Amino acid sequence: MHLFSIGALVALLITASAVRAEPGVVVSLASVGDRVRAQNPDLAAARLRIREALGRMNQSGRL
Repeated sequence: MHLFSIGALVALLITASAVRAEPGVVVSLASVGDRVRAQNPDLAAARLRIREALGRMNQSGRL
């Protein structure tokens, strides 16, 4: 029983130190859309394709 108590205490201390070590990220409902648009690689690739297409149209004199 004593060995179990020591093991539980060690596990608790390891968990508590790991929780304190991680910095918290505050996410609000208003910032979710901005975070998704900024961090989504598919959306970033689509934005680049749109910019490329607009650049080609501009160079061809159509825009």
